[in-house]
Amino acid sequence: MLAVTCAALLAAGILAHAQRKRSHQLRALALVELYGPPGAGVTAKPTGAKLLPVAILVNDKWYDAASYDATPRPLALDPGTVYEALANGEPAGFFTVGLARQEKGEWFGVGEWKSRAEIERAEKAAAARREKTRPVADEGPPVLRRPKSGETGPPPHKQEDHPLTVPDKAQPDRPAPASPVTPSASAGASDPDRPTLRRGGGGSQVSATLEPPPVTAPKAAGDHPTLAKRPGGPAFQAAQVFLAVSDPDGTGPTRSYAFPWKAEEERALKAKTIALAEAEVAKYRAARGGAPPAKQTPGKQTPGKRTAKKAAPAVKFENVQVTGYDLALDNNVELVVTATAADVFVTLVARTDLEFTPQKVFAVVTDKDHLDAIPRMELVGPIDADGKGRGELLFRIVGEGSYRYGLYRVLRDGMPELWRSGVYEP
Repeated sequence: MLAVTCAALLAAGILAHAQRKRSHQLRALALVELYGPPGAGVTAKPTGAKLLPVAILVNDKWYDAASYDATPRPLALDPGTVYEALANGEPAGFFTVGLARQEKGEWFGVGEWKSRAEIERAEKAAAARREKTRPVADEGPPVLRRPKSGETGPPPHKQEDHPLTVPDKAQPDRPAPASPVTPSASAGASDPDRPTLRRGGGGSQVSATLEPPPVTAPKAAGDHPTLAKRPGGPAFQAAQVFLAVSDPDGTGPTRSYAFPWKAEEERALKAKTIALAEAEVAKYRAARGGAPPAKQTPGKQTPGKRTAKKAAPAVKFENVQVTGYDLALDNNVELVVTATAADVFVTLVARTDLEFTPQKVFAVVTDKDHLDAIPRMELVGPIDADGKGRGELLFRIVGEGSYRYGLYRVLRDGMPELWRSGVYEP
């Protein structure tokens, strides 16, 4: 009996683990970009929005979401598809695709954006209305009572008290105003076997569509705008960029990927990780002939004495960003450094060891003259890509006049690439 009980418990544990780690049959990743006027800040209501499809997971295999099941509109941009936007792993809002568009060969979606704050306010208002209309006390079902002797009953109801209402002549329902669709909309809707991502209750109808700003090309060949500046000009910059997930089985459990470090830990770990990045830049410069020599002070040299070789100047970083994550929920810190030093770009990923010291697991260093051979990497953010609870890192890989996306998993001894998209040429 004991053996049977132990076997049953073991089988139940294995089944529960398999359910937690089961593969998602269909799961799409995208970027939601919200726009506003200059200086509006991230808390202002956006005046424009767009959704960029990135990747789609189908039966444990990754594909480029901008081209998967295209008719020619990709599956990831089917009208009515709902994406949950995540800020560093935590829910930030929902984007519902209303219309798919294509500009310069790049697909994107426009639609309706509802922030987490707006949804919470609407839920509180609905709860307040329910509370206001709720009876004060439940008096139970009505009870019939006969009048006592000497009491007169209520007067009989007259027909005028409850007039009959005659409905108007039945009229056919008015069709909802048709929203503009792409030529491929009917093709996708007519295919009964076409899979669907997460859908909203309202189908493909979107009450209010936010339009993105016009796309402008970079001013010069060497201008490689960042995520926040890529679409639009100086009058329209992305105030917020979110990673988003659309999954018919649900986004899954969400949590913050930010590491909960103390102020002293943060300063120490960031300083050590920046030092690792500086060492990578110094190594890169040395391999390519070193940094420009320092100016010599004119003067007489003593005969017979050799001039001491001057050390290379220290690396001076600009635009330094260091972010700490706990991607595997194991109390180890994954740190990502991105910085520039003159015309050199560096991206370094480190992970703390048993002594809580950051160790390099990945680094890429390049400069503006070698982007065609060694693209620079720009961090997009963390995301539970496959819905199994572990965070991965999405990067934008920027080359000479082109870019692509790459999905990576940070391990103790490396950062293997899980998927890389096709090349985009804005």
